[in-house]
Amino acid sequence: MDDNDDDICWEDLHKPTYLFYSGLFVLSYETVFYPLECLKTRQQFARESLTTSSIAMDIYRNEGMRGFFRGFGAALCGSLPGQMAYFGSYELAKHACFRIAEHLSFPVLTTNNQAAQTRSGTTSSSSRFISNLFAGFFADMVCLLVHTPADIIAQRHMIATAKLPLNLSVNIPERASMNSRVPHLHSNPSLFAIVSGNTQAVETQIKQISSVSASNHHPTTQQLFREIVRYEGVRGLYRGYWASVVTYAPSSAIWFAMYELSKFELSARCPSISKEDPTMNHLISGATSGFVATVLMNPFDVAKTRLQTLDARVAADVEMIRRGFFAMMAWTVKNEGVTALLKGLGPRLWFSVPGSAITFAGYEWAKSMASFRNDD
Repeated sequence: MDDNDDDICWEDLHKPTYLFYSGLFVLSYETVFYPLECLKTRQQFARESLTTSSIAMDIYRNEGMRGFFRGFGAALCGSLPGQMAYFGSYELAKHACFRIAEHLSFPVLTTNNQAAQTRSGTTSSSSRFISNLFAGFFADMVCLLVHTPADIIAQRHMIATAKLPLNLSVNIPERASMNSRVPHLHSNPSLFAIVSGNTQAVETQIKQISSVSASNHHPTTQQLFREIVRYEGVRGLYRGYWASVVTYAPSSAIWFAMYELSKFELSARCPSISKEDPTMNHLISGATSGFVATVLMNPFDVAKTRLQTLDARVAADVEMIRRGFFAMMAWTVKNEGVTALLKGLGPRLWFSVPGSAITFAGYEWAKSMASFRNDD
């Protein structure tokens, strides 16, 4: 067996062992980083400018440490099978792309294939990059079929208390001043009703919130599931699926492609790292890919989160749901400015950069543990 485990391919893996170690890693990862995901969601949901620290203090003051793990069970139900499907689909798609590239006489570089590098130069490198882009995109589309329903329910858990103002005696502004910004109402998702001058819609929703808070301040997963299906049908569990594809599939493509590119370049320029300490290569390459993908795709994540957390019981929200993802992005820019698309970037970077580094190190570890080569 080579000292470098980077060339472990799908056919080299014992699949049940690989899925077991992948699941173990996903469970550990979700437990450690879920509080930051909660902070990110709450910050993106807010229609006013809130710092991460103020959101964290508010959650801790009103709900304690448990508040940072609201919806964790629901998220895990999607994350465990979703992530296993994600990495499995990626390996299968990458393997297929490499085979197609070889069939079309575009040899694909591996970290140890220096002869191929000499023969084909940049063609091999570009073929590898494109193959990883496509495989990452495909893997995320498969993963989201499993993950989206759980993600929607988990997000509803995260914002359940954010939707409920501590003081429900909110003064409805006069119709003449409807276009002015009303900070204490911006935490409510139905700001569209306020902007349009629909005071009746605002009053109706405040009554809904009051009744919900009195009987069901912290809804259970089952209650949220029934509510979504009741008002939107099964289709509601996949609300924002294509928004998620627009957000996460390109991000996944960039993430995997940048990781493989960084890993390859680091191996070529510092071969001692890959041979003596391959884990360091995985950590550095994973952190790099996480930073690039997160910064580029954060605006899409803001729009996706807001679309998925709208309330289907409110007419103005239903209209925005109907108009879709890009209308939500345009509305956000128009009413809150371009900087609103950077909301949640801080918390996302806090967990995406180290999280990406750990994810790829764990991913490579799971592959090495499941490799048939270990039996030799």
